[in-house]
Formats: sequence, structure tokens, C-alpha cells
Amino acid sequence: MADPIGDLIDVLKTKDGLTTVNLSGIRSQVVAPAVIVRPFEPWLEPDRYCDFVQRYVAVATVAAASADDGIDRLHTMVIAIIGNLPDGWDWESVGAPIIDESTGTAFLAAPVRLTFKGEA
Repeated sequence: MADPIGDLIDVLKTKDGLTTVNLSGIRSQVVAPAVIVRPFEPWLEPDRYCDFVQRYVAVATVAAASADDGIDRLHTMVIAIIGNLPDGWDWESVGAPIIDESTGTAFLAAPVRLTFKGEA
């Protein structure tokens, strides 16, 4: 079985704007700056004849020490993700940055909604 998340991370971790970012799949702890790639709702949908599209979200995350610096860093990360997607991947949209304090630390986070059409 193919590993779309692992394959995507392998490509992105070498790209400008993402080389100093922690890239991973689902994690319980986040060390910013980070991009966490995980399945998104709906995860699988019918697509072409006898095939399906997979949906993922890449959550770009930075420490929220300064909102302006955080937004600039998120923008750089998001553009790097969108501009370096490998074959089979596409992006749908990017959500507005939000402040997330669920881990006890304030982060700015922006979701990049992705689709993957390839081997499952």
C-alpha cells in the first residue's frame, strides 16, 4: 500500500521555505514551526471510474509570539507547500490563520486543504 503522507513529506522537507520546519504525520505534540499532514473530512470520495480521491490537510503552524511575524512565516510555508506538490497532489484552499492554544502553547495555524489522486 502506498504512503501518500510519507511521500509528500519526503518531497516537501527539501524545499525552500520548509527546510527548517518539522514535517510529520499526525502527532500528539507539535514543535513549531511545523506542518502536520493528516486525513481530512471526507477522507475518501468517488472519483473517476472505479477510483477515488483522498483528502488531506497540511496544517502549517508557527509560534504566536508576534502576529505579524507569524502571518508572514505561515504565508511562506503555505506558498512552499502549494508550489511544491508532487504528481498526484493538488490543493483546494487555504483556511484563515487561527490562534490555537489546545496544547498549552499559543500557535498560529493555517490549514492547507489537499487532494491526492494516486495509488491507494
